[in-house]
Parts: sequence; C-alpha cells; structure tokens
Amino acid sequence: MMVLACGLTFQLPMIIFVLSQVGIMTPKFMRDYRKHAFIVILIIAAVITPSPDVFSQMLVTAPLLLLYEISIFVSARVNNKREKARLASEIAEENEARFRENN
Repeated sequence: MMVLACGLTFQLPMIIFVLSQVGIMTPKFMRDYRKHAFIVILIIAAVITPSPDVFSQMLVTAPLLLLYEISIFVSARVNNKREKARLASEIAEENEARFRENN
C-alpha cells in the first residue's frame, strides 16, 4: 500500500507538467496555495505512513514537499515557454499584417 502511494506521488511533477501544458495549472496558483498544499501533504503523509509516529510521517512529508516545489518549477518553465510561443506568434502576425499593408 505504501509503495503504491509513494509511486503515485512521485508522478506529481509529470501530472503538473501535463496540466500546465493544457493551461489548467499555473505556477502563481501553486505558489499562492502553498500553505494549503502543505496541510494536504501532511494529511496524505499521515494516511500512507504505516506507523503513527511523527518521525516516519516526516520521512514521507519531506519528499512530498520537495516534489511539490519541483512541480512549481516545472509549471513555471512550461508557462514561460508557452508565453514565449504566444509572443512569437503575435509578433509574426503583426509582421505579416505590416507586410500586407506595404504590398
């Protein structure tokens, strides 16, 4: 059970990558709700740890928090690339419109 849960949580950056590509998830949203995510991560760690002690819960919480921060970084990169592509497209359209006006 714990192996399955940990395996699924390590897919978080890939899930965020896909959601960022689609435009559903943004780095601003993830940064704004970082405190909420921390609480959710603590709850998930409490559920998937086999023993009730705090040490084992923190051993699960630390990688989950690291994965969340990596996901923010991944989302920011995807968002930056998408914005650059959008700006390049707008510039190309403007240049095409100017070319048509001149000819």
